[in-house]
Amino acid sequence: MLCDVRPRIIPRAEFMKCTLAIIAAAMLAFAGWATAGEKPVVYYVQLIRCSDQEHAPEPGSRRVGPKLAERFQCVFRCKSYWEISQEKLEIMPNQSARVRLHNGRDVEIDLKQPGKRRVATFYQGRLLDRTVEPSSENMTLIGGDRDQTSHWFIVVRRDKPGP
Repeated sequence: MLCDVRPRIIPRAEFMKCTLAIIAAAMLAFAGWATAGEKPVVYYVQLIRCSDQEHAPEPGSRRVGPKLAERFQCVFRCKSYWEISQEKLEIMPNQSARVRLHNGRDVEIDLKQPGKRRVATFYQGRLLDRTVEPSSENMTLIGGDRDQTSHWFIVVRRDKPGP
């Protein structure tokens, strides 16, 4: 007999391993294909300080635009609002990302819950505040008192801040 064409009997454990490997590869391929069409959501994160002083609180600070200043005026009666730092953050839907701002401040944006945006602020690694809003909201504000004469805010927004 030149060629033995009898079927080979595969042990059950080996068969299961092969089957699981094929299923896992198919799931990874499908997951990559499903997210390939999704685009990252762009957020701009700003650290803002306000006070009654007309001079910049730190070197390199710049005045915020009128849109943001007007929004703050409703809450705090400060004379000036200054952007201390700004970062752009791109996040895929169903993911979260964290960005470092200035002086040990971090912001985490979590889009894992469909239709919701969770924003958490940290100072030197310690959670300060967390808020959950509809992901359709264009802006999230979190802030607090810095001292008796000034306040700080973290602004998470979809639209690009003005120059």
